[in-house]
Amino acid sequence: MTNHAPRRTPWDAIAPFFMLLFPLLGFLRYHGYGLERTEAWMAVGFVSAIAAACGVVALVVGPLARVVLYMLLMLVFLDTQLRLGDDGVAAVVAHWGLPMLGAFTWLVLMGLLFVMGALRLHLGFVLSAVFGVMTAGLFGLPADHKAAGDLYDKGVAGDAALAPVVHLILDEHIGPAGMPGDVAGGAETAAYVRDFYADRGFVVHGRAYSEYAQTFDSVPNLMQGSRTVLHGGRVEKQGASFIAQDNAWFDKLAADGYALRVYQSDYLNLCGQASIAYCFSYPTNGIAPIRDLDIPAAIKTRLIVGMFYKDTVSYRIANLADESFGGRLSAAVLPESWRGGAPGEPQLSPVATVPVIDRLIRDIRAHPRGTAFVAHLMLPHFSYQYDRECRLKPDFRTWLNRTRDLVTNDEASRRERYEAYLEQVRCATKQMDRVFAALKDAGAWDAATVILHGDHGSRISIATLGSPDVADFTDRDLVDLHSTFIAVKTAGRDGGHDGRQRSIRAIFAETVGLDADPDATPPGLLFASHSTQHKTPMIPVRMPELPDP
Repeated sequence: MTNHAPRRTPWDAIAPFFMLLFPLLGFLRYHGYGLERTEAWMAVGFVSAIAAACGVVALVVGPLARVVLYMLLMLVFLDTQLRLGDDGVAAVVAHWGLPMLGAFTWLVLMGLLFVMGALRLHLGFVLSAVFGVMTAGLFGLPADHKAAGDLYDKGVAGDAALAPVVHLILDEHIGPAGMPGDVAGGAETAAYVRDFYADRGFVVHGRAYSEYAQTFDSVPNLMQGSRTVLHGGRVEKQGASFIAQDNAWFDKLAADGYALRVYQSDYLNLCGQASIAYCFSYPTNGIAPIRDLDIPAAIKTRLIVGMFYKDTVSYRIANLADESFGGRLSAAVLPESWRGGAPGEPQLSPVATVPVIDRLIRDIRAHPRGTAFVAHLMLPHFSYQYDRECRLKPDFRTWLNRTRDLVTNDEASRRERYEAYLEQVRCATKQMDRVFAALKDAGAWDAATVILHGDHGSRISIATLGSPDVADFTDRDLVDLHSTFIAVKTAGRDGGHDGRQRSIRAIFAETVGLDADPDATPPGLLFASHSTQHKTPMIPVRMPELPDP
């Protein structure tokens, strides 16, 4: 008698393991996260459990359902490779148009279904073989790694007669005049920051502002002295990162005889200039910082898994589905300590920054003369992971991002985030005192030029850069986005307060002697939302009058 039972083989259960584990293992390897770590094995175990469940389903369902299962796993695999995220999806939709994108997606799905349907009797074996070989290749072949650490050191020394220059960019540091008085700790923190720097010989420009609300516009224009109206006009976009172009400030430092040491984030590449003697790069949102955190291995595992999936469409769909069911889906599959946290996962740039400050301090002590130190530091940038004493908050679910969801705030969420942000501002200030101590230990403090500034505001606003319409923004929103910190210490000048409302770009150029485009009159901003295309003109907007801090 003929047996018409569906044909099943062990390969049907094995294939999901390779399909789901290959991208995770590649992710760990790319970020330099060794499998000898407990949390790495736990992450592999978590994904393996999902693969095992898929393997059981593959063994018990019929051939057509098995094909559909494998097709879904293939889509998840492709999703982890493309890693489009919300911004990527929006860019693809804008480029292709929704009807064209829908038609293309339909063709891809039908193509996968046709090919897998044709191979259905041997599909488990074929997928196991293909993904098994790819997985083996991860361990036997060289692979790309996320660039980090010392990118180059030319061994160049500067003119030893020159006192050091220390130029630090404190990402997302709002100015004292912009700190909200209606939020608990706002006025107190404004006074603390203002007096802390003034007492140490800095001139604090409390009413300063940035003409731009995004780093890749603000910092390159400041260093060039330019006021370009093109969004991203001074950078080239490379994936999720940006490469700064001409840099008049770096050229001037080199011409003056300084050896230039740059400490850049991998978000904004500042190291393309021939005038740089040494470049160090650190990841702003990779998983490497997790390794040294003093938190349980299980929570490190949760962060690794979240970071792995966070830029995928699958992650977004899963979150939307969980919200639709009132959190019951995540409650069914995740332990309580893994549930919740910042939407889109917390950014790890603050915890990645503190070790960079440690390195900067060591280098200041080692190279106190003839050296210019320029560092882009992701403090007090979100997520808000530190209290005012720079103690890491033990529960990752309290590491808030600047918005309550991926794009918006209401009054309550704005207040909650500002309270956490102001704590991290105070932590950033304490970190600067460590830098000053290194200059004093090296005998270079009195003669040193030290410039500290933000790149834009806190951006903890109600209308955010996710809104494409400038009419949505109130004066308070614009202050949240653009009020920016800058303090300058130069030899022979007393500390104090400068109450003029000026751009950080103009203040910086005047301080270091750069030719610069003048500020707009009256003070003006250049608006660009997340949906603004690169190299297109931004919208001029009036900067609100800031109070005297």
